[in-house]
Amino acid sequence: MYVALISVTILLLRTVFALVAPLGNYSCHVDLWCDSHGGNHTPVQTKCLQHILDACHNLLRDSEQQAIVVFSAGIYHTGSLIIPSNTILRLEANATILGSINPADYPLVGALEGYNFPRDCCCNDWLKYNCSGLGIGIPPQYTMRYRALLTTEIGAVRVAVEGAGESSVIDGNGWLWWARFESLGLTAGRPHLVEPMYTSDFRIEAVWLKDSPFWTLHPYACDGVVIRDLKITADPLRGHNTDGIDPDSCSNVLVEGCYVRVGDDAVAIKSGIDAAGRRFNRPSRNMLFRNNIFETKHISIGSEESGGISNVTFQDCVLGTSRDFSYPGFNPGIHLKAERGRGGYIRDISFRRLQFFGPISQPIYVSMFYSDSRNVTNTTATPHFSNILFQDIVVTNATGQIVQGASWEDGWAGALVGIPEAPVVNITLRNVSILLGQHMHANTSVHPWVCSDVFSGSAEEVTPALPGGCLNPG
Repeated sequence: MYVALISVTILLLRTVFALVAPLGNYSCHVDLWCDSHGGNHTPVQTKCLQHILDACHNLLRDSEQQAIVVFSAGIYHTGSLIIPSNTILRLEANATILGSINPADYPLVGALEGYNFPRDCCCNDWLKYNCSGLGIGIPPQYTMRYRALLTTEIGAVRVAVEGAGESSVIDGNGWLWWARFESLGLTAGRPHLVEPMYTSDFRIEAVWLKDSPFWTLHPYACDGVVIRDLKITADPLRGHNTDGIDPDSCSNVLVEGCYVRVGDDAVAIKSGIDAAGRRFNRPSRNMLFRNNIFETKHISIGSEESGGISNVTFQDCVLGTSRDFSYPGFNPGIHLKAERGRGGYIRDISFRRLQFFGPISQPIYVSMFYSDSRNVTNTTATPHFSNILFQDIVVTNATGQIVQGASWEDGWAGALVGIPEAPVVNITLRNVSILLGQHMHANTSVHPWVCSDVFSGSAEEVTPALPGGCLNPG
């Protein structure tokens, strides 16, 4: 029945637009066909919305054209949607795509190629939450995950999501999903909010991404990604694992002009995990982040880095704000992380002209002992860190905290920690100024930096100074 309906719609749309744009792009207005006043208490419009996306795409006569699917002002209640190739999804002012809270509106899909299982209940979360559905302290058993609210067809080219600014909203309706994670149990991984996959030339700009059930913006195995002028938010306390921007096994990525305040990493660059990530072998590389504000949990590179991460630059960004807000628990500014047995590499990474506003537990935290893996040895899958630059960094109020993998005391400005079989190679700090919290000054027996297994590097104008021999051990 739907094939016939699509055919009829295409015929009608061709008739409407043939005289308007016979050689150009086709513009289709969703509100002419689907309910634009939906909400949590009205039926979802998934089938109608997907039908218009497909029908407008099918109007295209050649690969040089693009379908523009326009969401006018209103609320569009929907489950998972797939954006076709050569399509622009355009949200006008005061238009909202509102995600369904019903799991049935999100088809189940398998784990990503670079992962053996969904990352929904990872990092020992199952020890403190019933996210496995089996009881607190029991690891999850599921291998499936719910498809993202917005994704792309596999192999798509020239796909865009664009809006008119903050009033153009993609709302994941995440609160009930977070509650399921905390106490009600899950039977599959939570959906991401926006997840382009295996797509070339993807662009998203000028929209507000709000309350994702899980990771918010997750480009996966894409080449050519532009992320610009986004507002990305989720509750910092309740929004479990709601990372802001997670480029994963992607190349040639630009992120600029974004504001992120979420319940986990503002940015987390990934490239698969363990044996699955090494088999997939698709690195994340050639990325530029500039002129962004990352308010909570800031920047992570790894620990899912088994496919490798290289040539990444962060510049002219603000981490944290002057607001009196402290992310609970471990709250690093910059966190480069890996562990024994994971393999992969993190190399050719630059951080330039960054301002940190505390409280921040460790402003600069480079560690190959993530997840307390000090006693794990796997010589066939050893991670490697090299060529890492921190330049023109200003930090206020580094508060310190006991950090993962060691019983270090409170108060560290940061950590530079390799592993004996693979020390960090060539790490440079230049013009780095870190203002420690007041309690640090009362504990003069503790050095503000932890440094071990760093093979080479240099430090110029670093306050507080690194311990002697840190970067050039004898």
